[in-house]
Amino acid sequence: MHLTELDPVVAVEFLTLLDEPQAATSTSVNTDLAEPILKESTKAQAVSTSAIESKGSPAASLKQLAAGTPIHSVVPMFYLTRISRLPARYNSHTLSLSQLVQGSIKRAILCNYMVDLDWVLHVCPVLLEVPVVDVVHGDKGDRKAAIQRVANSVPRKNIRTHSPPLPIPYGTHHTKMLILCYDLGVRVVVCTANFIAIDWGLKSQAVWFQDFPLKPSSISTATSAAPAAAGASTVKSVAPSSAVGSSDFEADLLDYLHRYQPMDVSELRRYDYSSARAVLVPSVPGYHTGINLHRYGHMKMRALLGKQHFAGKFASAPVIAQCSSLGSLPEHWLDSELATSLSAAAGYDHVSADQLGTSAVVSPGASPVKAGAQLKLTGFKRKGVAVDHASQPSVPLYIVWPTVEDVRTSLEGYSAGGSIPFNAANNKPFLKQRFFHKWRADVSGRQRCMPHIKTYARADPNPSSNEIAWALITSANVSQAAWGALQKGGSRT
Repeated sequence: MHLTELDPVVAVEFLTLLDEPQAATSTSVNTDLAEPILKESTKAQAVSTSAIESKGSPAASLKQLAAGTPIHSVVPMFYLTRISRLPARYNSHTLSLSQLVQGSIKRAILCNYMVDLDWVLHVCPVLLEVPVVDVVHGDKGDRKAAIQRVANSVPRKNIRTHSPPLPIPYGTHHTKMLILCYDLGVRVVVCTANFIAIDWGLKSQAVWFQDFPLKPSSISTATSAAPAAAGASTVKSVAPSSAVGSSDFEADLLDYLHRYQPMDVSELRRYDYSSARAVLVPSVPGYHTGINLHRYGHMKMRALLGKQHFAGKFASAPVIAQCSSLGSLPEHWLDSELATSLSAAAGYDHVSADQLGTSAVVSPGASPVKAGAQLKLTGFKRKGVAVDHASQPSVPLYIVWPTVEDVRTSLEGYSAGGSIPFNAANNKPFLKQRFFHKWRADVSGRQRCMPHIKTYARADPNPSSNEIAWALITSANVSQAAWGALQKGGSRT
């Protein structure tokens, strides 16, 4: 099966590669940020707003960008979104859309599935003054018409709307991303929320962002002419050689954005993405073979993770998949494709016999686990009967999902279920027996904020540990449409 969704632009952070302060270990993660998807812990500490401002807030980052100083040397892996109905202590380490969209923006690219443009302009009025705002969306019918009406009503006529071309009739544009261009840099934002009020106001969501400076060859032209007016067919910009400060991040970003043609994104080559703390993993509709096989979807994840060495404690670490929608999930696809890709590794360092088992061997792309080990994370309660891990694939896949009672008692009540779809016909017994784990987010105060967040990770199976190998933020749910499925003997997705 081929990919059907122009879906995630995924931010993947390998903690072992991050430039974190010496006070923290190279694989530690702020538990207060990770609580909605990883584990419950009484040790999580709130971080003050002033501390966030000094450690890479959107406003502080823009100041660093303008000053030409290193950007985001100390930042969280990702932020949760601000929810006004929660006590202040649960919003101390969060971001709102208006905090992300600020400053003297020269061009904005807003990508999402659902867009309430009237609401976006209300919470981000700075967009009304931006020379060009491109809105790329997946809405259809009346909602598509509503977006166009609002765009047409803006006095400056600076908003252009785009419905990206999809090569197949049932494809979907599901990406949730912002790109904000400034004179001296660009901000790239990956989030899990639609651009609608309820997604940013009542649901559990996540945001990753990073600001990037100009390439050295672009600095002298930073004051060049602004982008063309919104009614123009192209945007004129300086585009120096991609060999200057080029990176995999840039290549992946531009490869993905070129799917939005005829929208011109060539000006994004002006920026230097070599300091990227994350890796982008696009998914685009269609069939992918040859060199493109490992460029998109879960096969991109397999290629990325297959090059990484992790600490021995992660050799038996489960794959945690937390999402807000579940498709038809064949057991063989979950085991042989998704779990295999997300548990890939080049190897594990300093692995003890207890971590592997006496007969296990570490090999590229394999993640062995001690036979019969009862792997669990505090706060995850397996539903159904006990599972004999010895008869299952070497690394278990945990799918985190809210219960009906969670939905009933949520801030939205039963209506929250509308954004957590799962067809009852797809609820096979093996899912309950092997994969499902309960959603828990008490420590972060978001147990009643239903998850629209989509996160994937590998966590140390030791219940007393707060460490993870890597984490991923995405708009991709657990489905073949979002991640792709291998065909023709594994030669294409």
